[in-house]
Amino acid sequence: MPSWFSDFFKVASMYNIGQQIWNGYMGIVSSLMGADTLESFNPVAWLFVSRAVYPWMVSAALVLMNMFFMIGFVRQSTNLRENITIESWIELIIKVIIANALIVNGISLMQSFFSVAAEMKNLFFKDGTSINVMPNDVDAGMVFSQISFGVLYIIICTISGLIVLVEVFSRFLNLYMLVCAAPIALSTIAGGREFEGTAKSWFKSFLTNVFQIVVIALILKIGGFMITGWGFADSTNSPLDWFDGANSVLASMAQITIIATAVKGSDAFLKRVFDLK
Repeated sequence: MPSWFSDFFKVASMYNIGQQIWNGYMGIVSSLMGADTLESFNPVAWLFVSRAVYPWMVSAALVLMNMFFMIGFVRQSTNLRENITIESWIELIIKVIIANALIVNGISLMQSFFSVAAEMKNLFFKDGTSINVMPNDVDAGMVFSQISFGVLYIIICTISGLIVLVEVFSRFLNLYMLVCAAPIALSTIAGGREFEGTAKSWFKSFLTNVFQIVVIALILKIGGFMITGWGFADSTNSPLDWFDGANSVLASMAQITIIATAVKGSDAFLKRVFDLK
């Protein structure tokens, strides 16, 4: 094809705009995912959570822990359908000790989980998922696809990139909130079997959000590998050569849509696979 024809559609094309939008989002996502701890993600927010909110929650949790223990003690002693045994009292006392240890050492224990998730994430994720849909030759298929759904391509890049960004950011926000709620939730362990379901629910939510970053990293990595090579078979020396340009465009639209959908459902994936509901 004439060089002027190719240059006309390569310069400032809608696909270049869509690529810049998606790759810009992925750059921000890479920066967010590069934070290995909540402190490195946002030092100001972590300082507020760890120095102001968490100590206050610990004070309230210690009071509630004693209350839950007394409630559990009374419920156990007044349960006429079960025999009162020394084992039941020992069980309650052990749970009080466990609850107290978890509350007092909660910050350090949670940071250990963060470090494990960060190490796993770093094995799979180095950079963001970029796209490149511009073929070496601009043909009729490329021109037709740009005229037909060039605007749609920009919209898909914008919405998909925003979905991935919001999912990664909300994961860190949920972790900050889980740290704040940890002392109160863990204090319910002292109440015995009737109350400790709250602590189990918190722990499942905590595990889901901590290791969600690993699932997102795998999605971005594996998704990029799976989409690479998608497209129609080459039609060398045939009239269909004129429409090969639409191949990479359609593949990239599928890529970013599938990746955004998978990232959006990463927490649901963890809950289903590991029964963290």
